[in-house]
Amino acid sequence: MLFRSEAVIASPSITVVEHATVVDLHMVDGRVAGVLVDHGDGDITLYPAGAVVLATGGIGRLYECTTNPPEATADGLALAARAGATLRDLEFVQFHPTALAAEGADPLPLLTEALRGEGAHLVDESGRRFVLDAHPDGELAPRDVVARAIARHRLAGHRTFLQIGPRLQAEFADHFPTVLASCLAHGVDPRHEPIPTSPAHHYHMGGAAPHVHFAGPGGSRLELGQMQRSNLEQGSSVDTNVNQQTWRCSDFDWVTRR
Repeated sequence: MLFRSEAVIASPSITVVEHATVVDLHMVDGRVAGVLVDHGDGDITLYPAGAVVLATGGIGRLYECTTNPPEATADGLALAARAGATLRDLEFVQFHPTALAAEGADPLPLLTEALRGEGAHLVDESGRRFVLDAHPDGELAPRDVVARAIARHRLAGHRTFLQIGPRLQAEFADHFPTVLASCLAHGVDPRHEPIPTSPAHHYHMGGAAPHVHFAGPGGSRLELGQMQRSNLEQGSSVDTNVNQQTWRCSDFDWVTRR
């Protein structure tokens, strides 16, 4: 994944290394002191570091259906585990009930829950609202109930779709332009046909337990983002988790200067 922040690239104090993969953490006397990097030529380069930040994203690529990018391969968890970190709550995996299940879509584009809030129905190939079998609230049932109901129905051999009603079809371009663009890019026009849908891995709440290892003056490892289990989110994933993780990151400058 290419790093393309102009501010970062222009900074004289930052060196950006692209087309490289961290394969392990460099340990000195049981402490993290840098990273070992493969540049794609088979040679491993050591980058010593006073502080190492693991911001490797989620685990989505462990699943066939995911909204995560190709880089979300759980590498950060493996690096942390090999360095001796404690991994917690790895089973806390969130599946979004509705992602666009079009052929060739990878990652699967998200079909926002607002569609169901606006009256879209989940139906199978016969037009039956099968989620009502699992919960009286149907499409508006809790996220895990809806995701499980869709998964079970698909495993039973059915196809599953989001059916958009006439009112929402007429207003779709104005209310959901991003969803419309994603659908059209994969040959589906929700204004005229049901949207093929599937549950998809979306977010991982587990990860490495937050702690710092010092290696000499100021050397440390600090887990950040989705590969950290910060205990702030409990078992839920919502947009405010990003703010919680940012709050924790605000201490990083203090940590590295201790």
